[in-house]
Amino acid sequence: MTATCRQFRSKSSQISVQLPLFIPVYRPDFPFELFSREALAHGLGAVMVNAFLLFRDKDLKPKFLSGYKLRDHLGGFPGLICTDSGAFQQLHGRKVNLEPLEIVKFQNTIQTDVAAPLDLITPPQTNFEETQRRMVISQNRIEEALKVSLYSDLAGIQQGGGFFSLRQKHIRQLSAMDLRYFGIGSMVPFFNKNHDIHFTCSVIKDAREVIGPDPPMHVYGAGDPLDMVFMFLAGADIFDSSSYAHYAKAGYYMTPYGAVSKRSACEKLLFKCSCPVCQKHSLAAIFDTGSIGQELKERHNLFSILETINTLRNLSQEALSKHVAHVYQTHVDHQNLFPGSLLESSYQKFISGEVIEEAIGESKTKKASSVKKGLGAPKIDTLPPNQSQLSSPLTGQLTSPLSSPLASPLTSPISSPISSPISSPISNLEEELIEHLAAESAQTYKMDSREISQLIYSLLILPKEIKFRQKMASLNSIKELARLKEYRAFRKQARLHIYQRLRRYKPPADEIGFLTAQYIDAPEDNLKALEEKLALSHVSTRERFEDRESLVKVLTDLIVPGGAILDVGCGFMPLLLPKNFYQRLSSYTALDRDPQTVEIVRLFAAKNQIDNLTALTWDIRDGLEALKPSKLKCHFDLALLLKLIPVVSRAAANSQSKNQTSALEVLGNLPAKKILATVSIQAMTKYTNIKNRELATLKSFIRDYDFLEESPISLSSEIGFLLSKKIVN
Repeated sequence: MTATCRQFRSKSSQISVQLPLFIPVYRPDFPFELFSREALAHGLGAVMVNAFLLFRDKDLKPKFLSGYKLRDHLGGFPGLICTDSGAFQQLHGRKVNLEPLEIVKFQNTIQTDVAAPLDLITPPQTNFEETQRRMVISQNRIEEALKVSLYSDLAGIQQGGGFFSLRQKHIRQLSAMDLRYFGIGSMVPFFNKNHDIHFTCSVIKDAREVIGPDPPMHVYGAGDPLDMVFMFLAGADIFDSSSYAHYAKAGYYMTPYGAVSKRSACEKLLFKCSCPVCQKHSLAAIFDTGSIGQELKERHNLFSILETINTLRNLSQEALSKHVAHVYQTHVDHQNLFPGSLLESSYQKFISGEVIEEAIGESKTKKASSVKKGLGAPKIDTLPPNQSQLSSPLTGQLTSPLSSPLASPLTSPISSPISSPISSPISNLEEELIEHLAAESAQTYKMDSREISQLIYSLLILPKEIKFRQKMASLNSIKELARLKEYRAFRKQARLHIYQRLRRYKPPADEIGFLTAQYIDAPEDNLKALEEKLALSHVSTRERFEDRESLVKVLTDLIVPGGAILDVGCGFMPLLLPKNFYQRLSSYTALDRDPQTVEIVRLFAAKNQIDNLTALTWDIRDGLEALKPSKLKCHFDLALLLKLIPVVSRAAANSQSKNQTSALEVLGNLPAKKILATVSIQAMTKYTNIKNRELATLKSFIRDYDFLEESPISLSSEIGFLLSKKIVN
């Protein structure tokens, strides 16, 4: 065993694995066998399984609770088995509605070797106060989980988001506990795809200094062979990801120097892979864009990651220094193959011990001048220079993450500049461009100029804009820039991007997932504030938020005590209604086609003990027949179609299917005595009055389905009518 290689042995199964270690995420839907003989022979020694999905599986859960073990489920897999608690699901918007200890006990029941607590993921944009709150909750959960984790080693996962001071504090709390396994959490957004390793490696380095050289340190979500080399150098020795499959799906072929999407790139890198896939198949077949090419890339990518791990295991400390220098220099020398890579600059900052500023969560509130520094890019608290490990502020020499000095400093790669006209994250003219387009767009679109600035910045730094930015580097003013066709194309793209963002009825699933996670753990006195946040995240409820008291009054006047309401396309509307409103009803049935929205309404009902509020997932096009298994009430006193008719009408007009048209028929024949139907006064994305257009659509619906207009309804953001069916003699 080399000086850089150690072992970890699980406490109950006594399975031993060599470090460093890569743990591929197991997904039964991936189109190839993860546990192939080739993979095991190539060093596959562990697997990551999502315990949350197993816990939610109605068929598997009873088997597990009756003695069926996870190792049996994985066909007797001989290596280390790790599980995810479902915390990472929050990044992908999944609802994680379970008790923290419940999932830890389940992981022990199925006998996973390394269990994860249900900690709270923290995205980079989270402010200091909220990040600190999540860190405290995560620490409390880890302390409680450790008490019940009798079979499995519990991972003590560090949180702290983008704040280095919080990261430092949390790892010190964890190191004081009786833990054998440490993890670095919520780190993926900081290094993912652009190789910005400065913050990540600084956090790893500090954590390793605190926990000492022996315990394993797991960077959750790390799976790029290039990044792993530098993270290992900083002190991490376990990595997990499903990157091997996701990269392949996006068309990327992993190499030790970065992932590439073209066969010619391998030739330019002088890289010839010796993995089983590349030995049996031509590059033409592997880079094929069809399903076979994707599967070959998936298998190759897994072998590429395992080969990186095997290489690191077999290096002496002196050889590790030379290997890092070689990988770094090859990547830098072929920068044109990796547009957007920040490896050179971020690595230089890391080994020089450069001060890190703490401002990630607050950068969104700064003026546009902060764009030059990255509009939310990692800016963390001061990292004091440390002379004991990894870098000396005097010489820049690297030392081993395990306290043994490397034989040679990495001086050559660091002094090699990238030949590119774009030498900083953002130039003065680029900053001016962002400010100009943001101010211009804010006059038209219903979005704050600071948010627009961030959207434009995210577009500008994409690899495909490299040529545009290179042209910009030779110009001095917006006036000159405006003459370029590339400027006009970028302006058009930016406005389309803003429009598409505003067209979303609710934020991305991960943002809602984080709000939901907060709501699940919120104390009673904080529920109302979080319910308002959730309501404001949905376009329709945000637009009527200021009118909510007027809306409640309208509904109270329309519904008799003991009445039943059917809310179609509810969104987060139920969250706007006070508890005493529900108390005067026999039932309130909320229907929406989005499962996540329905889950949040159900959670709202449970948190507030509103027993007569029922939320169901339903697509109008499926008809009321689809709701029969849910025992939907047969008749309602009032149906709410708030801002819904124009949306369904436009969908019907744009559809080639007759099924879409039937959605209007379903709405026209709802089992309700009265219907409250409204339309928007202002466009969803722009400051444009659309009242007449929307009213015309509603009037057409009223005529087509024989409704009578009983009385008009008028609020600040919507207008409409109380409708009833015509009585046919």
